[in-house]
Amino acid sequence: MLSCRAADIALALARVPREPTSKIPALDLTQLAQQLPVWLRHELFGIAGWQYIYLCLLLIVGIVARVAVAWLVSGRLSKVMSHWHANLGDGLMLPGSQPLGTLALAGALALGLPSAGLPTSAHEACSFAVRLIAALSAVMVLYRVVDLFAAFLQARAERTRTKLDDQLVPLVRKGLKGVVIAVGVVFVLQNLDVDVGSLLAGLGLGGLAFALAAKDTLANFFGSLTIFLDKPFQIGDWVTVAGAEGAIEEVGFRSTRVRTIYDSLISVPNAKIVDAAIDNYGQRRYRRISTTLQLDYRTPPLQIEALCDGVRALIRAHPKTRKDAYEVHVSALAESAVQVMVHFFLQVPSWSEELRCRHEIFIDLLRLADRLHVAWAYPTRTLHVASQAAVVDGAANTPLDVEQLRQRVAEFAPGGSAVIAPGPRVGEPHLPRSGGADGDPV
Repeated sequence: MLSCRAADIALALARVPREPTSKIPALDLTQLAQQLPVWLRHELFGIAGWQYIYLCLLLIVGIVARVAVAWLVSGRLSKVMSHWHANLGDGLMLPGSQPLGTLALAGALALGLPSAGLPTSAHEACSFAVRLIAALSAVMVLYRVVDLFAAFLQARAERTRTKLDDQLVPLVRKGLKGVVIAVGVVFVLQNLDVDVGSLLAGLGLGGLAFALAAKDTLANFFGSLTIFLDKPFQIGDWVTVAGAEGAIEEVGFRSTRVRTIYDSLISVPNAKIVDAAIDNYGQRRYRRISTTLQLDYRTPPLQIEALCDGVRALIRAHPKTRKDAYEVHVSALAESAVQVMVHFFLQVPSWSEELRCRHEIFIDLLRLADRLHVAWAYPTRTLHVASQAAVVDGAANTPLDVEQLRQRVAEFAPGGSAVIAPGPRVGEPHLPRSGGADGDPV
């Protein structure tokens, strides 16, 4: 509503008459001027002294009108934006209402100027200045309306769960402001009697050449539109795309900025992102943990079987693991070790929490192996001299019976005495880590 009224006022002010014979009813001050003292009727550059005083008073009235209108509109905008749940702050509210105040200033000058009785050349100059102020003010009104509309969109975007629309609002603001500036330049030139038609024709031919020269830039621009429509990632997601790996920090008209784990910033053209495969780690529901345990060959098979059962039990006991998808099996008989594959998933939101849960489970695994008297293997070779095997030093394994093994495995099952709740275990408690998406690679 405000923008429509501002445009009507601007068009009305832009058609201020350019001849002293205006259709606006003007107060005839010439008869009153004859009764003024001689020194007020003395002319300087063809303009009498009383006319200078009148123009100054008219300018003061216009400034007062500008301040009053800006103050009233600012208060009204505050109520409207509060109704929209959009907080602009004093830094934008008052500047947003000042262009309407400037339109009021131009209107006061346009109404009072014909009464000044200025010579034709002076009247033309003053009318030109009034039309220029009115046209520029109308453009600034639309420019500030874009800020108000962007604030409304920002308030709506903050209430949504996705973060990509938060990045879309600045792009919409910049795009609309560019359109307003382009149309405003044409509007101002038209009100200054510039042949806009021939200018636009020349710009059309130049625009074709510019489009051919800037095809890559246009491809990146349409790539950004594709990203916002398709939404392959959100701000803060950790992705691998076009050879870059890191957290999405900003999506612009030309490129997308990716913050790497080394805190460097990579700008990837949007055209490449649209054509590339995107691996979005931020959209994972579970985080896979896979490792291989190396056991000494002298470990009795029953104890190896007990270790596998114990690892399955501690995976089920941890609150952050996926209970329906885990694998713990002897996977290979390698050259110097019995290999046990451990494969499970964690349901955590950040890389830091993943490391913490991995730490807890691996420490529990070491405690379990110690309780079961399982020895870890390391690369070894046995040398035989004169066909007689030398004594090989190694960890002595104490055999346990089946009942002892069953009891010790049960200690690591849910509710068992050996189960330790997640969190600090030994020493000082771990302090919360600072940072966020920049420090969470996955």
